[in-house]
Amino acid sequence: MSSEIIGSDKVQINLTRRDTKIVEDKIFVECFNALQLKIKDREIALDTILPIVKTTMEVVEMTKLKGEEQKHLAVKLTRKIVVDAPITDEKEKLILDMIDQGIIASTIDLIVAASRGEIDINAGQHIVRVGCLSLFNNCIKK
Repeated sequence: MSSEIIGSDKVQINLTRRDTKIVEDKIFVECFNALQLKIKDREIALDTILPIVKTTMEVVEMTKLKGEEQKHLAVKLTRKIVVDAPITDEKEKLILDMIDQGIIASTIDLIVAASRGEIDINAGQHIVRVGCLSLFNNCIKK
């Protein structure tokens, strides 16, 4: 079993992979319990899964995890919520397919990019305006 040594001059802690797994499981359980409280009255369905992902991201944001670890935890929590939900097997399969195909992970990436200001939606509106004006001008000239 490999271990990682973390510490300063005065304190040294050996973390094994098993210890890391225990910490990850504790974070998962704490986040899952918090998430259940936040979404207890929500129906789990195709049209509600993205708001549930948003709530999941808010819960995960309270942890010390960052980046890919946060996304991985959010996807894992979403999967658990879906599997435990009292929904039909058909609905469960559809939502789990979204998770397995990476749609939820990609959605999380998109939300993060938007929150960082990396997406300029207004630029798209400008392109549409210019395109429409150009089309209108071409129609008038004919």
